[in-house]
Amino acid sequence: MGVSIIGAGYVGLITAVGLANAGHRVILVERRADVVEKIRKGESHIYEIGLEPLLKEVLGKGLLEVTSSIAEAISGSEITMVCVATPSDKEGNIDLADIRTVGEQVGIALKGKAEFHTFIVKSTVIPGTTEYFGGVVAKASGKELYREFGIGMNPEFLREGNAIEDFVNVDRVIIGTNDPQSKKEINRLYAFVKAPIINVNVRTAEMIKYANNSFFALCISFSNEIAQICGLVDDVNPYEVMSGVVHDKRLSLQEGEAMRFAGVAGYLVPGCGFGGSCFPKDVKALRQFSYSKGYTPRLVEGIINVNESQIREAVRKLNRSLVSLDGKEIAIMGVAFKPDTDDIRESPSIKIIDAILEEGGHVRAYDPKALDKAKRVYGDRITYCKTHEELLKGADAAVLVTKWSEFGKISPEEFKRLLKNPLLLDCRGFYPAEKYSKQLDYQILGMRGSGRKS
Repeated sequence: MGVSIIGAGYVGLITAVGLANAGHRVILVERRADVVEKIRKGESHIYEIGLEPLLKEVLGKGLLEVTSSIAEAISGSEITMVCVATPSDKEGNIDLADIRTVGEQVGIALKGKAEFHTFIVKSTVIPGTTEYFGGVVAKASGKELYREFGIGMNPEFLREGNAIEDFVNVDRVIIGTNDPQSKKEINRLYAFVKAPIINVNVRTAEMIKYANNSFFALCISFSNEIAQICGLVDDVNPYEVMSGVVHDKRLSLQEGEAMRFAGVAGYLVPGCGFGGSCFPKDVKALRQFSYSKGYTPRLVEGIINVNESQIREAVRKLNRSLVSLDGKEIAIMGVAFKPDTDDIRESPSIKIIDAILEEGGHVRAYDPKALDKAKRVYGDRITYCKTHEELLKGADAAVLVTKWSEFGKISPEEFKRLLKNPLLLDCRGFYPAEKYSKQLDYQILGMRGSGRKS
């Protein structure tokens, strides 16, 4: 099929490459000229494992082209996917400005097209937004919704760092439609998929995305609340507590000598809070949507509150160990919100850095992939290091925030040799507590005391 995708951000680019790899002819629309040029050369403007080789491959086969013209994309395709940003305001309400603008632009482009055209909203939007988009298109085009063009909702469930794998081996496809023609076209688009295809109405599809992300955010916040309670008692390791929980047979399966865990077990781990482009934004949007309907979502509010309090606890624990952060040199290990991505949106590292700077501390940071993006945020307000050795040397404390595999190779002896003050605050339970606490003042977020096993 001929598919156009509007927006070459994270979701748009991954989807474009994935659909082209499946054999569809894809036109990717992007307004940023530098990004267009980069993609045409086979270079990705985002870091994602396996993305760039696959991008080069589909470009070489002529299955993907990139343009800045929406009119060209509409005329050259049967289906258009909308993958534009839906940012949040301070309260968490989503901003539909880009959705509205694109609706007007595709509506104008649709005027001269006689054939039925299907639009799919892939951006994460609150229930009712896809129908709103359809109304904008109808007004701009002068065409009748469901008779001359259709709409649908197709949420994405890509995990950053695993997005190509998730697209190739998708676990399910959610298709939300309100008319038979759109349903037929979108199901045809996904005919190559071996996983279950779940057809629902448009608003249900919109809600599935929020329910899905809020559930995993709930698992993380639950684990962090358990960690906060553990921190009130001497020698209770929250990571060992949650490891004991996920070995429950309802969350794991013994296969011979090996133990296989349910995917959700990966979210039942304490840390310093969730980040990224999805969980924080989507949970807050669900809260605000609930408010708009006159309902107070107490559990959703709790998810947000626990997540924010975990960052504060990390800074408090660091402050207690150093007496004061004023004038102290703090080494931040990892800036990306998770390993294997360069995404720093809503990253716990950014919030921890902000808090340290507010208290007069000096920050130096190292991340294998995300430093360029950090520089856009902080400029010369922090120091950027090229290696973990440069990061740690002479620092008053190190804070492990992102679990990059490189950091796992640093021995306690190396920490002790490089740090001015051998204090390591582990916000992810990344290191063997007993081993590291013998050499360092090893602090685990969510644990009271030295970090030694009881």
